[in-house]
Amino acid sequence: MFFTVLGSVLLKCTRRSICFVRMSKRIQIMDQNMLMKSSTDMMMPTSILSCKHCSTKHPNYAYEVSKDPAEWKYVEHLLPKSFVPEVPESALHHYPTPSGWVPQQEEKYAKLPYYISRTKNHQMPIYIKERTDSPLKFTHIGNISGNIWALDADIRELLEASKTDPNYLVLTQVHEPGRFIRVKGVHADTIAQFLIDKGF
Repeated sequence: MFFTVLGSVLLKCTRRSICFVRMSKRIQIMDQNMLMKSSTDMMMPTSILSCKHCSTKHPNYAYEVSKDPAEWKYVEHLLPKSFVPEVPESALHHYPTPSGWVPQQEEKYAKLPYYISRTKNHQMPIYIKERTDSPLKFTHIGNISGNIWALDADIRELLEASKTDPNYLVLTQVHEPGRFIRVKGVHADTIAQFLIDKGF
């Protein structure tokens, strides 16, 4: 059972949804396709509050209107952010973070002929993908700028040196217009660590 307490209002639902009423600010909380709105000075129907995802009928509940900014902070942190926040300064100077994240280090990659930018979420653009018509898996490295062929040569050299099977062929595909490289097989961890060591 999911429930939310805001001020003196407590509404419960028996299925996957979160319902609440807030009369002092305009808020929009979505859970899947469910949307409940409230705005300043807009009175909700006092007879019944119902949830789109369940048959629960919420009878009248006593509530009070509050315009205290100190209370609004408990609602604000539930709302989805409209932008990706910048990396905190503490993470830039004290890394790796508990999750293993490290920032880019320009002094390391400044002299390299290629560059790999992070994603909008500050992560490495390396993914494991699978073909839809076969069980073949490959490693995708994106957001590449500069000499993509030099990066391809470095990746091939890295994987050739780290392979355990002498008969294993390191196969790569360079997509210059798309700014990405595909490597046959699952090598995300090896390539990610290699690029972190390079400062990306």
